[in-house]
Amino acid sequence: MSTHPPARPHRYFPLYGKILLWFFANVLLVGGVAFWLVRGQFGLDRTLLLTRDGRARLQLRAEQALETLSAAEPGRAQADELMARLGETEQLQFALYDFNGTAVAGHALTLPPALRERLGGGRFRNGPPGRGGPGPLQGGRAGGPAGTEDPRSPGEEGRRRERGRPSEFRGGRGREDRHPADYPKEALRTENPTRYWVIARLPPIPEGPGRGRPLALIGMAESLGQSPLLFDPKPWLLGGLGLLASSALLWWPFVRSLTRSLAQMRRATERVALGDFAVRVDDRRGDELGQLGGAINAMTGRLEGFVHGQKRFLGDIAHELCSPLARMEMALGILEHRTPPALQERVCDVREEVREMSSLVNELLAFSKAGLQGSATARERVVLAPLAAAAVTREAADAEIRIAVPDDLAVFAAPSLLGRALGNILRNAVHHAGPTGPVEITASQAAAPNDGGGGDWVRLTIADHGPGVPPEALSKLFDPFFRVDPSRTRETGGVGLGLAIVKSCVEACGGTVAARNRADGASGLVVELWLPAAAS
Repeated sequence: MSTHPPARPHRYFPLYGKILLWFFANVLLVGGVAFWLVRGQFGLDRTLLLTRDGRARLQLRAEQALETLSAAEPGRAQADELMARLGETEQLQFALYDFNGTAVAGHALTLPPALRERLGGGRFRNGPPGRGGPGPLQGGRAGGPAGTEDPRSPGEEGRRRERGRPSEFRGGRGREDRHPADYPKEALRTENPTRYWVIARLPPIPEGPGRGRPLALIGMAESLGQSPLLFDPKPWLLGGLGLLASSALLWWPFVRSLTRSLAQMRRATERVALGDFAVRVDDRRGDELGQLGGAINAMTGRLEGFVHGQKRFLGDIAHELCSPLARMEMALGILEHRTPPALQERVCDVREEVREMSSLVNELLAFSKAGLQGSATARERVVLAPLAAAAVTREAADAEIRIAVPDDLAVFAAPSLLGRALGNILRNAVHHAGPTGPVEITASQAAAPNDGGGGDWVRLTIADHGPGVPPEALSKLFDPFFRVDPSRTRETGGVGLGLAIVKSCVEACGGTVAARNRADGASGLVVELWLPAAAS
């Protein structure tokens, strides 16, 4: 039976984090597959790059361009300056083109065939929505011969009349209509080389460059992340964080119920590994964890019954052997007085063997009694300093013992059991390490490790300067009948029940016991008793 809880893995990743990672991986997978299927079935255009914010920003830039160009004096310098300012603001290369693909203002761009086709193919020929009749953007035939009028165009006379309607031509906000025209906008991606384009169609400008012709405000970027007009990571970041937070809150109750049950089972199995078979877990869940909890409870119940029955069996045997051994020892005493001198030595040997058997039976009886008392043991407030001094006087009066226990430090335990445990440890330390140095008894108040419920505890340590114990034997020191020396001779130790009795006595007092070798570079064994602290 191990006296230490199982070691936890060094790398720990919470179950809650794993569930969230799997959730987001699943969302990404489903979303990617769904997008691929929808695009394949319905032919979604990958060049629709403008978001709602991008369309709004492009709408604003188009209005600014129309207002500036409509108010400027004729000449290209002002238009070029405007395109440069827009390019610096949106981090794009802006230019103004007519529908024939002729640059009107701004930095000259190399328009790919796909973009020229969109300009000249009539894709932008519809006027602003919400306007009755032909719109102001229909001033000329896109892509036709120079000077050729669109049959639907209002002609020169209509254009002269339109010059008197600044609210529609100047983009913007007239005195009567405060809502600007919604200019057609789109984005395009071209290959070889890869370029990203934004296009906003403008109505004809009465004066200035490109006057009398429908125009297109074109912006070009070499990468998608070059301009916030094409791609702004902030909404994606905020949306991802919001999705993460909402998912974490949504999954928290479910995952918390799982981790709480698993943590309870982990603590229960650690206590079972320490020999506490009275532990139980909550098995009221209606799922597999509830079934696992029921199985753990059934297992600990059976183990508790086995161990209890084993200790009772040993106690009954020891009790039954006490009477015949006492009669045998008495008979040997009588026989010793009547035996001839030549046979006295053999009678003494037999009597020594009987005494050894009697000692073993007494140890078995003490071990079984300590284990069977358990929680039924009456406990009280015990001051440690006088108890330790009495144990030293009883078990190691001739050895060098150093006691460093505060006078007012007290524990909640059974005095007889705790005194027996302390005496067994001292007897063991003096027997194995007495000549090599002093045995030190120290005590202090501290928080016990692996104590899920918290609370105040007292750590009582008995340390010697002997040879210590091999590391592989530390976990077995408190097992019944275990001895470090496999020869099991009388000279090297007893029957292997001394420390087992210590463990039973300490657990009956509500504490735990563990052993370790010194960690300060010196040799020796340290036995630690953790006992509940008593109120002062």
